[in-house]
Amino acid sequence: MREYVFQYLLGLWYNDFLIMKFEFFQKKPATTKSTSPRQELLKDRTLSGDSSQVQETSHLKEGFRPIMACVGTNEDFVQTEDIDDYRRFLLAKGGNHEIHNVDYYEQPEILQRKNYKNEGYYSYVISVIDSLDKFSSNFFDCTGIVVTGRDKKTGEDISFMSHQDPGAFLIRHKTVFTNNLQQSLEELKRRCVEGSIDAVIVGGNYNPKDKSEDFSTNYIESIKMISLIVHRALGFQPVILNGPKSSDSSIADIVFYDNSHRRLYFMRPEVNNAVPDFESQDLETQQKNWEEKSSL
Repeated sequence: MREYVFQYLLGLWYNDFLIMKFEFFQKKPATTKSTSPRQELLKDRTLSGDSSQVQETSHLKEGFRPIMACVGTNEDFVQTEDIDDYRRFLLAKGGNHEIHNVDYYEQPEILQRKNYKNEGYYSYVISVIDSLDKFSSNFFDCTGIVVTGRDKKTGEDISFMSHQDPGAFLIRHKTVFTNNLQQSLEELKRRCVEGSIDAVIVGGNYNPKDKSEDFSTNYIESIKMISLIVHRALGFQPVILNGPKSSDSSIADIVFYDNSHRRLYFMRPEVNNAVPDFESQDLETQQKNWEEKSSL
């Protein structure tokens, strides 16, 4: 419990620091560089970017683009040229009513009033499904999933975001988490145009050097479990973006999802520059790479 409180306070300080740093924001030029099909490292490009050249994805029909991710550190983000998107990213933590804050540390009764799925403190949070942007911070060991699709009635993209602790939902809340995630996936599927749905997984911690905790095992098992739930409900595997953190987990990942543009802003303490997009069937290969990296 003491560790969670410390991480929460550190997360609050870090987000306040980002907002203060925004006051001194200065636009700097950036160059465009192609990385992986879904990832765009911010140190090599701008936030606005060119989304016209998107690799086709088999589960998406023509006219529906996949979720694209802008991945970078805090320093990368403050050097981007698109000040409006960066402002929206920072204001998300400030309680903007037009943005859903998927707050893992929020009181369960408040989450229930928002119609979020939750199983008490330090378990998981699954947002409602709608057309608003989504935000979540303090991804230390936690993973998250973003799922989006085109609403049949409104013609708008709708989405939901989750934030879950593998150490909790794999052990104490496995059945109820599985049911809740499946319910959200099935609801989104019913409401959306066939062939318009996409899903990505973010966050997590894989640190084989830390033998005192089960971070690495929990990460692998959580990715397998979430991927299986998504595949059963939607018929395809979600993409894992930029892999897990592989070193110090005292600084968290932050995620902001721009719903209407299907663009995910992913701020991390360290970017996995060599990690491509991958799916759960590639976990074994990726795991070997992470183990080799940790032994250097």
